[in-house]
Amino acid sequence: MKIAMITSEANPLCKSGGLADVTYSLSRELNIDNEKTIIITPFY
Repeated sequence: MKIAMITSEANPLCKSGGLADVTYSLSRELNIDNEKTIIITPFY
């Protein structure tokens, strides 16, 4: 399955709070289960 995660923060690119940590950890765990994940963030 392909999963797109759309977020305003992503660790280590842009981090200002806990959302970046959750996005990173969740995508990493999904990749362990052989899911394809992509993280989409704004460029600002």
